[in-house]
Amino acid sequence: MNQDGKLSELTRLRSKTADELESLVKHTSLTNHQHQLRNPPWKLPQTHPNAPTVNKILEQSLKIQSSTIPSLTSTFFSQTKFIVSNACQNISILLRSYLQSLGVESQVICGVYHIASHQLTAPHVFLKIGGHVIDNTYIHSDTEKSAQGNLNAFIEEISPTLRNLENYVEESPSKTRLHLRGGEAERSEWMFMEVGCMNELNQKKQVASVMNSAITNPGTLIYDKLMRIFIKKEFNVEIDSVENEMSKVCWSCGLGSKNLQTCSGCQFAKYCDKKCITDDWKPMHKMMHKIIKMGNNSALSKIIN
Repeated sequence: MNQDGKLSELTRLRSKTADELESLVKHTSLTNHQHQLRNPPWKLPQTHPNAPTVNKILEQSLKIQSSTIPSLTSTFFSQTKFIVSNACQNISILLRSYLQSLGVESQVICGVYHIASHQLTAPHVFLKIGGHVIDNTYIHSDTEKSAQGNLNAFIEEISPTLRNLENYVEESPSKTRLHLRGGEAERSEWMFMEVGCMNELNQKKQVASVMNSAITNPGTLIYDKLMRIFIKKEFNVEIDSVENEMSKVCWSCGLGSKNLQTCSGCQFAKYCDKKCITDDWKPMHKMMHKIIKMGNNSALSKIIN
């Protein structure tokens, strides 16, 4: 489908009510996997005081990521296989925001994922909650399997190797002693990921830009809307979307104003004045433009979409 068709479908998805959006989703189930998911990095230990709240959020998040929207066949085909996959940065940032709204503090870690036996070393984003590593990222691996079949395989076959606590290295990509594969282009994008996790403002900018450019891949946008619907129903807490929040504040200093200027390039980021635009351009926004333009061709596309 052409861009106009995708834009129309995306506009319809944005405008749907909670009930309308949920009616489109074919949900996966974790009923048969509670035993495998009971400890970090899947969930907090039951002895942790925030375990009931946090674990309920983590379980729902994994189910939403692995669920599908079958009706999007002609527009956003990926979402007929999964809602979002391999999106460690966005999932971690959004979960931190949800948990904060529920009174639970967590930390977004831009570190390194290292499996020596498989010679796998790559930048990876995960959470720390009360000293525990939490990795809620879902990975879809087989287009021939059903959504439930993929979730089962992820938990039963893939994760016994991937989800070991020893694999999570809390060293930033720019400072790690481990060797990260890739050329200069890949390394510059990994550094962008690191900057995007550096503080709360950068985290929100990162996720907001992905949601605003959802015509490339609406997975993060749909995931966020479904999670906020769940939190409203389950905890009676209403959370504003990060995209809407970041449309009202300066992307450099974080202050709100009625006279913010819109970036002429992305037509979304807001700034107080030319100084704020200049201050944000080199450390983050210039690369953000590049990533958005590259879309699914960027090295980060599997992480930020």
